[in-house]
Amino acid sequence: MSASDITEILGAAPESSFERGDLVSARSAKPSYRKSAMWSWSGAIADIQPLGEHLMAICDFLEERKDKLPVLADCKIDVFCGVFSDNEQIGFDIDHQVIGLLADYPVDVNFDAYGNYGG
Repeated sequence: MSASDITEILGAAPESSFERGDLVSARSAKPSYRKSAMWSWSGAIADIQPLGEHLMAICDFLEERKDKLPVLADCKIDVFCGVFSDNEQIGFDIDHQVIGLLADYPVDVNFDAYGNYGG
């Protein structure tokens, strides 16, 4: 499915996207092309807000469009969470209610944590 199709189905513009066949990088000596389309939305939550608030914004977005999600059944839907810290140890909590809400949707949740990010 194309990113433009997803935009039309969801009735929302992505924050970033690309289409299948788009050039990956114009700077590469040997051109490569995207193997699939990508549509990305992250909401209007400030980066410094707790992870749970970001996940709730995604749950709200999905809830408003739950009747359209079956049309995207052939798409892989991921929720990517990047956690960045200036410390070596990284920890975060996710409220059980948020986990329960996410479980209602066909999404995989991926976490990447980066310690000593600023140093």
